[in-house]
Amino acid sequence: MIPTGCKRLLVESDDRDLINELRRTFSSTVILVNTHQTKHADLILIDKRKKRGVPLDIRWHCKIICIVNKITEEGIEELSSQGVDHVLTLPEFKHWLFCLIKRYLGYLEVKTRQYKYKGITVCRDTSSIIYNECRVLLTKQELKTFENIIKKECPYCKIEKPSMKSTISRINKKTKEGAGIKVIENRYNHGYYISI
Repeated sequence: MIPTGCKRLLVESDDRDLINELRRTFSSTVILVNTHQTKHADLILIDKRKKRGVPLDIRWHCKIICIVNKITEEGIEELSSQGVDHVLTLPEFKHWLFCLIKRYLGYLEVKTRQYKYKGITVCRDTSSIIYNECRVLLTKQELKTFENIIKKECPYCKIEKPSMKSTISRINKKTKEGAGIKVIENRYNHGYYISI
């Protein structure tokens, strides 16, 4: 039984690594794998790298992302005519794939000066974040680090500069005091992630 209000991602793929990564990254999303229950899907991801005969149905009323090895201009036009919204090649555009999924499933709602990610409102104009109606003021550097983690999180963000660890620590201290929760967690040997 699928809970009401849950987002549904239909994945047509044999790539177990990709499916497991999707499940880790989008843990609050129902992920249906290789099934034809497209009636209630919010987003469909079709992997045509190994399977060539994946059927496309133009009656689907949701966004469709198609993954291919390589494609010509004619191939893009053919897939577009069948209802595909985005055609991506992996691994080159893996980050873009996860950004699109975040956007279409409502994890990332981009507005002009503020956007929402996993229930956290990021306000660029006031350099703050809002969670559970509690505003936490950040410095410009802290906001930049927080947004960097959001952009690179799929499912974890590796830190390039050691100085970012102290910035993350300051962000967590502020969010713990202001909203009662640390918003950034670290998984050993994997990287940082938004813990909400």
